[in-house]
Amino acid sequence: MNTKIIVPPPYSGGFSFREVGSKIEKALRLVGVDVSTGYWSDLYLPNIKFTSPIEFATWDLLIFIMTIAPNSAMLFNYYASPMLSKKAFFYGVTEGHSVLDDSRKSLLHEKVVAPSEFVKQMLQEEGIRVRTIIPHGIDHEEWKVNSAEVEKWRSQFGDRYVFYYLANNTSRKGIPTLIRSLSYVKKKLDKPFIAIIDTGPEEDEVIKFRKLVNDLDLEDSVQVNLSFGKMTRKEVAIKMHGCDLFTFASHAEGFGIPLVEAMACGKAPICVDAPPMNEIVKDYCGFPVPYEKIEWEEYASIMIFRKHMYDPEAYANQIIYALQHPKELEEKNIKAYERSLLYDYKKVYLKFLDIL
Repeated sequence: MNTKIIVPPPYSGGFSFREVGSKIEKALRLVGVDVSTGYWSDLYLPNIKFTSPIEFATWDLLIFIMTIAPNSAMLFNYYASPMLSKKAFFYGVTEGHSVLDDSRKSLLHEKVVAPSEFVKQMLQEEGIRVRTIIPHGIDHEEWKVNSAEVEKWRSQFGDRYVFYYLANNTSRKGIPTLIRSLSYVKKKLDKPFIAIIDTGPEEDEVIKFRKLVNDLDLEDSVQVNLSFGKMTRKEVAIKMHGCDLFTFASHAEGFGIPLVEAMACGKAPICVDAPPMNEIVKDYCGFPVPYEKIEWEEYASIMIFRKHMYDPEAYANQIIYALQHPKELEEKNIKAYERSLLYDYKKVYLKFLDIL
């Protein structure tokens, strides 16, 4: 079976989409599927066989991986043309409602594969029928690291607690909320900590985060690094294995791959108790924080984020609770790893073959 995966090119961002594409390709190759991955910026033309009669040699399966937005809907429609694809699926994500008009919505009916129940719900509220749900997956082997390297990284912080968060600098990722939460933690916790926030790519936003850190007198407790997209997977894995808590502060996600990655590193995340985060993180393998209200925020004229807003002090209380109950934290860390195995890339991505 001839399969094509289309992902965003490097210059357009979309690192996580390229990661998903590589794992789908890897999974399909394991069962003998002829598959390749390319960028939407490349030119693809029908493969015409000059026989009698003339025949179009199309892809048997196309998997198009992008955010669901007006331009991407039109791109998908081109690649889903019968001259290029016999069967096409838009493996699409949204962190709220799209801004598609009715003509573009019609292009996606029964062709969208959602990574979460949340994405399915958001699309169905807009009148887009979703074909099925296939969650994202990871390769657990990529998240194994040498314990000596973890100990070396951890040793620089002495006996302080270490918190870690990795996210881009968009508003939905909740970095200011996390920083405010850490102010409460500093006031209530009887032991020093260091919170490492790897973010970017916009330097101006990082400067704002650092100013908030200074304003709250957290310079000795919070480290904001302009490093998002600049670290290797191994570097991230060392930090996830080495931290005491993975503090996932996001208000809105389409899936939440970093949650699964942290769980694969044996960390029970602290995150808001809202979809899709609570589809992944359950009470027995994490520390959920209730949200107080929903706020909608327009983003880049392509989407309206559905943000689940929580109280920074409530988030801080969960951090403190986890640290003050080490036995429960250890048990939840073990269960978090066990639950992460449900998202093994081989288990989830071979489901694309079941919907042909």
